[in-house]
Amino acid sequence: MLRRQTRPKGFNYQPRYYDPEKEFLREAARSAPAGEEGAGVEGMKRRIAGTFRHRAETRMSNSGLLKNSNRRVFLIIGILAALFYWLLTRHLPQ
Repeated sequence: MLRRQTRPKGFNYQPRYYDPEKEFLREAARSAPAGEEGAGVEGMKRRIAGTFRHRAETRMSNSGLLKNSNRRVFLIIGILAALFYWLLTRHLPQ
C-alpha cells in the first residue's frame, strides 16, 4: 500500500532521418564569424569555397539518384513488356 513510486525510464532518442541541408546550415551558422574574428578576405574565401563544395556534392548526389531511378523504371518497363509479349504468344489462338 505504501510503496515507493516508480521513476520514469529514460531513453536515448536517435532520429532516423538525416537532413544534410539542415546539417550544413547548422555547421555554417556555428562557424560564422562572431564580430571581427574570421571576418576578412580569408574568412570570406573559406565560406564561399564551402558553399560551392556543398552545392557540388548535392548536385552529384541528386544526379546519381536520378540515374538509378531511370534505370529502375526502364527495367520495370522491360519486364512488363516481356511478360505481356509472353502472355500474348502463349494464350492467343494462332
